[in-house]
Amino acid sequence: MISFDESFSEKFGISFRVSGFLISYQEKVNPFTSKIKWSTGVPDADKTSAPDFLGVVDFAFSIKIPKASRGIIIMENKNIFFISDIILRKGDFLKLSLSKADLIVTSPPYNIGIDYGIYDDRKTYKEYLDFSKAWLAKCFEILMAGGRICVNVPIDIQGHSLSADLTILAKRAGFKYKGTIIWNPSAALGASKHSMVFSRNIELILIFYKDGWKPVKAEFKEWVNEIWQFSGESKKRVGHPAPFPVEIPRRLMKMFSDPHDIVLDPFSGSGSTMVACMLCGRKGIGVEIDEKYVKASIDRLKNKKW
Repeated sequence: MISFDESFSEKFGISFRVSGFLISYQEKVNPFTSKIKWSTGVPDADKTSAPDFLGVVDFAFSIKIPKASRGIIIMENKNIFFISDIILRKGDFLKLSLSKADLIVTSPPYNIGIDYGIYDDRKTYKEYLDFSKAWLAKCFEILMAGGRICVNVPIDIQGHSLSADLTILAKRAGFKYKGTIIWNPSAALGASKHSMVFSRNIELILIFYKDGWKPVKAEFKEWVNEIWQFSGESKKRVGHPAPFPVEIPRRLMKMFSDPHDIVLDPFSGSGSTMVACMLCGRKGIGVEIDEKYVKASIDRLKNKKW
């Protein structure tokens, strides 16, 4: 299992060696010139002795010392990458053991035939729902009591009401439904917000919670009661075929988490959620199955490609 406490030694390690002499003394008739007096407090205990064995005890402690880039602690360990308070893991979310999280923000694959590389985005709809059921169930296990999960999805795909079906699956997993935020990226490009209401360009952010609901902070309540209108992310700029903009996870973190909370994205993709974690002072855990996108996310975080 990877968590912030358990990975501390791997992130902020040190290497050192302790050496010393091991000496055994016995009573000698003809001791060495350098004599050592032993006083035990019992009769006949004041004797001269000299070492009859001399050895070296060598204790070695070796933990990697992370490198620094522009003042940020950076370290790579097999399929785990650390940068500041961010952990990026290469692997299948369903097969990994992960730390508990205060908030989950993600945009899962939409099953619309996008070439993600390793992941197959051309499942039958039943296979896709089974896959969604599995990852939602795991998210429920990972999310702390009182935590929220925010899922960015389209309204429908290929004649299926995806958002409605995922809502049903999330509730079956144990989540409670709170509401939906509408994101209209087209309006930011000059289209009328009224003409786009039923467009497939509209996407949703489904909000669920585990156990009790914690009210949104007053300063961010205006985000709850409006249609979010800002453009999407450039595929070319971040090197991913379906990125979502940093503004989505940034707002969600401000609304539903506190500084230093742990935020998980089980489908990290281009790393937008991890970027938002850095900007908002949250601890992030991002999981991505494809090595190509892990490397792209690392480059984005290291070089601050916000």
